[in-house]
Amino acid sequence: SGGQKQRLALAGMLAMRPGLVLLDEPTANLDPEGVREVRDAVERMLAARPATLVVVEHRLEVWLPLLTRVIVLGAGGVVADGTPAE
Repeated sequence: SGGQKQRLALAGMLAMRPGLVLLDEPTANLDPEGVREVRDAVERMLAARPATLVVVEHRLEVWLPLLTRVIVLGAGGVVADGTPAE
């Protein structure tokens, strides 16, 4: 399935222990449990070996606990730029 392919691609990337992790819609087409599994895997990887994480995602709330900066884009460009609390 598409979700299994996403998980396999993520596992391969995480196994390389990158210094930069760029995820483009990593939870697309996943059910809520799959979304949590992907997010938790990224969190474990970052805990074991810190890296810069860039996530392009519509499901922002899932990733907020891992983020230090959020940039929100709209039709006219940057709508917001700041910490998750802001």
